[in-house]
Amino acid sequence: MMSLCRQKGLGAFRRWSLLLLVFVGLALPSLIVVVMEMTLGGTPLISAIGKVVRRQFASGENLFLIAILGLIPFVLLAGVLRYLSPRLTTYRFTILLVFGMLGIFALMIPAHISVWRPIYTADSMSSTAAIAFVFIPVYCVATMLVGLGVGWGISLLRFRQSSS
Repeated sequence: MMSLCRQKGLGAFRRWSLLLLVFVGLALPSLIVVVMEMTLGGTPLISAIGKVVRRQFASGENLFLIAILGLIPFVLLAGVLRYLSPRLTTYRFTILLVFGMLGIFALMIPAHISVWRPIYTADSMSSTAAIAFVFIPVYCVATMLVGLGVGWGISLLRFRQSSS
């Protein structure tokens, strides 16, 4: 019987991981705005969530469209992991999932913060700042690939279990 660490294929853990990945990708831009509302806007949590929910489809804001665009690197990561899944152990799948997500987060979070910050502070905002929401997901694909490369390298390392 194979141990859990050596199983291959697309089991329940992997399917749920891929669904969670897409959910995180859809929710991340809105979560960033909620945190910005709370920290820079001084809005309580419940009020911040309410504001973001109202802005999801609001004319001129449409946070849902920003979230859909932000899904691009997460869906690509899910596709890559789905394709590689039959060839990967659960350990390697998990490492690639985590490092691919870290690669996306490494650019997406600071980029969204830099675009949203002027709305909550007295800083001036460029009239074309919103176009960044089109390019952020594209650049996040590159950082996702870097994260996958680092994860692949780490997954090749063999960690020895200490025998006591």
